[in-house]
Amino acid sequence: MKYNPDIHDRRSIRLKGYDYSTPGAYFITICAYQRMLLFEHEEIHKIINDGWFDLPGRFVNILLDEYVIMPNHFHGIIILIDSDKHNQASLCNIVQAFKSITTHKYLKSEIINRIDIPVRLWHRNYYEHIIRNDKELAAIREYIRNNPVNWLSDTDNPSNIAK
Repeated sequence: MKYNPDIHDRRSIRLKGYDYSTPGAYFITICAYQRMLLFEHEEIHKIINDGWFDLPGRFVNILLDEYVIMPNHFHGIIILIDSDKHNQASLCNIVQAFKSITTHKYLKSEIINRIDIPVRLWHRNYYEHIIRNDKELAAIREYIRNNPVNWLSDTDNPSNIAK
């Protein structure tokens, strides 16, 4: 089949023209591969937790804020700060590194050989929201804190999807 950009190019869900290396707070959501309940497994949960806390050691211009690991998705707030260093990382670079770090550890873990789970860990893309002010930051922090309590009614919970 001949290449057709109208069919073959993936449409970006990022805000067109926005520089995602701009200092500020960003709310991210990353889903598990096929929204499977992979993160219910204690070993995978630990891999994701450790990967999150590895990020500041890799990037000089980030602060980690509130986060939660749900059974099939991850929410977190990343704050990009001004840095005197050149080549400040963008949000895309940070999320890519997070997914790469955790996938690498996941593939090397013994859990893959013990239970019937896929080789892939993450959904292809991620969702991001630029946090514009302190009121919005407080509301998103509260949303993240309450996410585990709201799991039973969450649309990401497979038990809530109409059969």
